[in-house]
Amino acid sequence: MALIHLKREGLTASEVTLIASGLEDRYNSFSMYKAEVFKDLAECAAIEGYNNASISLLNSNDKAILLEKALLDHVLIACDYIVAKNNDVPLPEQTSVIKILHSSSVGNNTNNIEMTLESIAIWFQEYDPDKSIIFDPTESYLLEDESEIHSTNENPVFDKDMDNYLNLALKVYDHSWKDLPAGMKNPSKKEIEKYIIDVIGIYNLKGIEEKYVPKLIDSIIKVSAPKNHNFGSPQSGKLGIWQELFNRVG
Repeated sequence: MALIHLKREGLTASEVTLIASGLEDRYNSFSMYKAEVFKDLAECAAIEGYNNASISLLNSNDKAILLEKALLDHVLIACDYIVAKNNDVPLPEQTSVIKILHSSSVGNNTNNIEMTLESIAIWFQEYDPDKSIIFDPTESYLLEDESEIHSTNENPVFDKDMDNYLNLALKVYDHSWKDLPAGMKNPSKKEIEKYIIDVIGIYNLKGIEEKYVPKLIDSIIKVSAPKNHNFGSPQSGKLGIWQELFNRVG
């Protein structure tokens, strides 16, 4: 469960691509991934007799690299908008939902410019909706008034830096998935939901309106589950029943 990026306020295009493509566990940077892709393409070209132009064409079909290119295009569009606005000139016709974290970074190499997490989530709503939750698990961008989900209480459940949310998601992960034996079934969505409601007592937490709780429970379950896990998938009848953490490590 990769949640560390939620501690940050913004990410670069290459960082977003690495996370969204599920490559962060295998590569320290997206540059490492691209180097491997180029190497494979070069070997393929040598075997098939392709020229360099053909290698570039083949490279453009890589989904992760296409994603990074698309993000960089939108970073550039967002930068152009900021430049036009700051210089009091006509705004460009082309706009983007991507927001630059620090306007002072405009003019730097686009590869190093960070986008806000919320704008990344909004951008993925059109590009690949299932990825949005990775960058904004509370899905606050779907609410008509984001402020409604926050409380003026000094201990809000979901504050700006996400600390409380991360602690909650990690607690659910430990309870549901930590040290899960190979011979034991995975927990069902209902079993995890029961823990969140009965043990954590999410309906009793301050700062969250009751109407938003079901959506938050669903988000917590999705984020706390192992990468690429699909709830409801058939499980072998030979596996033992799932047990709570204190039973399986006791």
